[in-house]
Amino acid sequence: MMVNDYPTDDELYEIETYDTVKDGVKGLVELVQALWIYPDYFKLKGKRTMYLELHTGGWSGHEDVIYYLKKNYLFWSLSWRMSKAGGHYYFKLSHGHGKNRMNPEQEKKNTQTRPEANN
Repeated sequence: MMVNDYPTDDELYEIETYDTVKDGVKGLVELVQALWIYPDYFKLKGKRTMYLELHTGGWSGHEDVIYYLKKNYLFWSLSWRMSKAGGHYYFKLSHGHGKNRMNPEQEKKNTQTRPEANN
């Protein structure tokens, strides 16, 4: 749990080492959201493809989270799209396969409407 509203070393380490291939991107996004103290500066948009906007607001705790997201090579290299001066970061979160899906309800609907494959 955060100490004095700042992410702990353990939380930052979890961000850095989070395996988005094995565990999917959803859990990492939820972890970041739990650590983001300004909710208006955390924006998750989209349905099929999700877009994440993180705005640090100049707060050093948010800057620490961004630093450790950058150290998570898989997440950063696959999801980062743009950064702007002033602490603005933009990501595209694709569904991928398995646990990478950001919107499991939509996937359920898609699965229910697909015809069974012939074996």
